Amino acid sequence: MDNPKVVGGWLTLPFIIGSIVGLSLAAGSWYANLTMFLVKEYNVSQHLAEKIYEIVNIGVNIFPIIGAILSDSYVGSFLVINVASFASLLGLMMLGLSTIIPTLRSHPCNINTINDTSCDTPSIHHYAFLLVALSLATIGFGCTRYMLSSLGAYQFNKSEHRRIFFNVYILAYEACFAIAYGVIVFIIQDQGKWSIGFGIGIATNLISIILFLSGFKYYRHIVPQHNPFVVVAHGLICVTISKIKVALTKDHRIHDDEQISNINIIGSPSKNMTINSKSWAQTLISSQNQAQDLKKIIKIMPIWSAGIILSTVITTISNLIVLQASSMDLTISRHVTLPAQSMIVFCLVATIMTLSIFDSFLFPLWQTTFGRPLKPLQRGGIGHVFVVVGTIGLAIVETGRLNLNRVNDNGPVMSAYWLIIPMVLLGIGAAYYFPGGLTFHYQEFPKSLKCSSTAMPSIQVIIGFYLSKAFLKVVKQRSSWLADEISLGRRLDIVYWILALVVAVNFGYYVACSILYKYNTQDNSDSEFTISTNNTGDNL
Repeated sequence: MDNPKVVGGWLTLPFIIGSIVGLSLAAGSWYANLTMFLVKEYNVSQHLAEKIYEIVNIGVNIFPIIGAILSDSYVGSFLVINVASFASLLGLMMLGLSTIIPTLRSHPCNINTINDTSCDTPSIHHYAFLLVALSLATIGFGCTRYMLSSLGAYQFNKSEHRRIFFNVYILAYEACFAIAYGVIVFIIQDQGKWSIGFGIGIATNLISIILFLSGFKYYRHIVPQHNPFVVVAHGLICVTISKIKVALTKDHRIHDDEQISNINIIGSPSKNMTINSKSWAQTLISSQNQAQDLKKIIKIMPIWSAGIILSTVITTISNLIVLQASSMDLTISRHVTLPAQSMIVFCLVATIMTLSIFDSFLFPLWQTTFGRPLKPLQRGGIGHVFVVVGTIGLAIVETGRLNLNRVNDNGPVMSAYWLIIPMVLLGIGAAYYFPGGLTFHYQEFPKSLKCSSTAMPSIQVIIGFYLSKAFLKVVKQRSSWLADEISLGRRLDIVYWILALVVAVNFGYYVACSILYKYNTQDNSDSEFTISTNNTGDNL
């Protein structure tokens, strides 16, 4: 008898990681510099360009949820990833064509010519073309970045292997965006060669599709059998109905082995229900399983909500760091100046470096020191601590900058290199809380919601984005702390101290929820799910 085909395991890693590398580079080629592209190539106003970017950013974080629902409920993750990858490719090709074919965009203004009248605003046709291109690119980026992580984690049975996979996955993702911000954007910004940037994205997108399809026969595929969201809703109904049935059973003294007949349902006394003991047992088991799935989700929500505040603080810092860096000395050499927006690269590099040594050094160090492995919630807590310390560091640097300006108005401006240390701390924190959150959600969510579990961070990002926007709006309306000029009373240090206090309180809330939380599996382990019909390649 022939052995069944080996699927899953480490054999699939090159295909999945290669796919996320290609798709992330493709996304970075347009997403990282979208605002400047709209302003320079489409003659869109700065305000409108920022609004378009905001809408795209929301879409990037909404489509993971839509993709997860489709994957868990109807078609599985493979088809969703495949369609989204092609959508990304088409969107990038359209953006690339707009840089080559002049009629696809409005005539660019010549900033070196006074009173240049050759440029004009985009027409309705230009906006329509841009809308389709950005929609396709946004769908591709949003539906693939989390979906690939759930498909990759599904290839492994052991929790240790899934932890390693999430680390490698996020390492590849962050590295690609560091390259996008540090290399692709540099080429585009300084030399204006938009076609080169989009060309790189198209090439990497195409390679990722080829890699992903090449691994088809090696993947352990997720085939949904039912709509898990309907099941969860059914579970909530079953919990309510079961309580009613228990009350009716007590009132009528009906034994489990007797036939249940002629029970009037509340609100419909004319309708009767007859259920024999066997069908009652099957219904009860199914209802109990659905109720358990619902309880798992409810139990996770308090810990998940702590990530909303963390996301709010991180989003706010990413906006403030540009304003802070622009007031400091960004000179690298006599002829080279560091863009204020590139300060985020130091955060990404710190995340990459931390993830690169996590499994080989940091995780074994924890296990040796404390005699037990680092659990996902503990890892997330460590990440919170680094965010608190990093935010305090930004406040201290800003305080020092203000003091230096007060002492000598015409003296040397404080170097932006002082921001590197706080940004590195924030990057280290991301290397702990982001993979820890993905591992926790994937491990603790019901089996039928594995794709949705890895998309949960995108909901945190959406809510955090709006909370951050509301926070900054209130601060601007009620104070001068975020004024454009220092002379107008700008006090970023106070804003940073407020954020540090908020994230510190949130850390206390997270710790309390973590202490009260009990993992669904006793050993936090390898028995979460198994596939009995195929051999797996975990040991390959």
